[in-house]
Amino acid sequence: ERQIIDLAGLIQPELIPIIRDEAGIKLYLTNANADYLVVFRDWYPGLVDYGVVEENFTIPSLAGTEMVEIRKLR
Repeated sequence: ERQIIDLAGLIQPELIPIIRDEAGIKLYLTNANADYLVVFRDWYPGLVDYGVVEENFTIPSLAGTEMVEIRKLR
């Protein structure tokens, strides 16, 4: 069974205070034993070296396209 950790804080409101603190997010994900991170690359530039990219793809957005990365954390 896999659980989802919502970095926007909608499901886990305890993330709201650290929503832009990338070091805090890394610590939270480590403490939560997260296996994967799925993230918009440009939203969290401090996480680009966190884990190993398993897959990336672009999706359309109002600004053109956005890069999504799936990163294996452990």
